[in-house]
Amino acid sequence: MRYLLALGAESWVKLDFASILGDAVYMDASESLSTDDVTIFEALAQPTRLAALRQLLAAGTAGLAAGTLAKNLDVPHNTLSFHLSFLVKAGLATVVKSGRQMIYRAETGRFQGLIRSLAESGSYGVTEDPRTGAALIELPPAAHN
Repeated sequence: MRYLLALGAESWVKLDFASILGDAVYMDASESLSTDDVTIFEALAQPTRLAALRQLLAAGTAGLAAGTLAKNLDVPHNTLSFHLSFLVKAGLATVVKSGRQMIYRAETGRFQGLIRSLAESGSYGVTEDPRTGAALIELPPAAHN
């Protein structure tokens, strides 16, 4: 399932949050984005950053070394370094040094906070999944069109 969030009338970003947040939600958030939220969408709108983040999400808490990510994505190290720095700056990833390697991990709490913020600024009900602690957004059936 997917979350589809609107940046504005002409600009949509489709993100796969099934592994983090659960059920699908469709919402227009053009009026409720903070500067931090816009930075997140800017980070995710770039294909290499989105691909890197998906790899980090799949790796879970173990994370991935920058070199492994570069190889998996077939991206030059210096290019990937730029994109990973952007993800870290946006709060979507963390990095720790382990010996000679930089290990990157997805920061899933940032997604949950963003979705919760967007939902609470609209007329949507927000509850917390007792199993995962994720924000669950309750929409009327007509909102799924």
